[in-house]
Amino acid sequence: MIMIDLKDLIIMSMKEYGYRLENYEPKDYLFFSRDGSFIIVNIMHNEINGDDVIKFYRNLEQYIGTKIIVCLKGYTKDAEIQAEKLKIILENRDDIARDIGEYVLDLLDKGDEEKIKEILNLDVEIEEEAEETEDQESIPIFLENAKTKERKIISPAITKENALELSRKRVQGFDAKLILTPYIIFEYRLEIQIEGTMIPKKVFGKVGLNAVNGDVKFIKTGLNVVSDLRIPFEIENQSITFDEAESSIREELINHYTKEEEIKIEKETVTIIERRNSRPKENTLSINLIGIYYWPFWVVSGSRGRVKIDAVDGNFVEEHYL
Repeated sequence: MIMIDLKDLIIMSMKEYGYRLENYEPKDYLFFSRDGSFIIVNIMHNEINGDDVIKFYRNLEQYIGTKIIVCLKGYTKDAEIQAEKLKIILENRDDIARDIGEYVLDLLDKGDEEKIKEILNLDVEIEEEAEETEDQESIPIFLENAKTKERKIISPAITKENALELSRKRVQGFDAKLILTPYIIFEYRLEIQIEGTMIPKKVFGKVGLNAVNGDVKFIKTGLNVVSDLRIPFEIENQSITFDEAESSIREELINHYTKEEEIKIEKETVTIIERRNSRPKENTLSINLIGIYYWPFWVVSGSRGRVKIDAVDGNFVEEHYL
């Protein structure tokens, strides 16, 4: 038997609203996902400042989603300024108390007396999360159908009708065909040495190389994978080898993570600007081949030209006008 703490209450309430607790790195934070949305929560028991906000941001750069810091002892003005710039939500004690109160009231409305008693008694056995069998640092990007054995196609989120509507203002699109482009996908991890810090920052993720034209795509959202589609499509032929792809990806990762950052820290009377160089630590980059996945694109033709739309996120990747 163990006592329920704030972390447990947040997990219970998020699960009640349909979120799943994910086992991602860093372990200091709570990661939740639901239907493609992603929320990361950090519980801070001390008053936080701008440096705390920047550290939280840097630790989670590889994740896309809503990032929240629960500040039980409040936060300083420079923390508020940094959080606004970095699009991080700060919740104070009153905010989290209101959220938990709403959760308990929802349980009352549902008549869930057993769960309410668990919370109010504060002395229950918490169900442990199932142990993950895969590498704890890997992100489960590809949600594959059990029948997916041969060709692996990333299921389009944008329909033909969506693509025609998106292209209406640009080319007056009247016809669209689905093209599947082979992407060679790798899982990578490396350590980044940031100037002025002693401990390297661990970075990991998945990245794909377009096996037709060599474009690189960092993959940060969940993707549904199937072996076939119920709509017509054309498949482009692979023209880049696995060795060529790995070499290009290594070069891209080194360039991507070698950069200079400018951080503005707002104090009460002065603004401090810090510039810090970061670069991959030598011999820490490792790359593992996952395989070939076929990425869907809509090619839309219209009276004003032709456009190519990413069928996963709806972005325009090519535009040709008459």
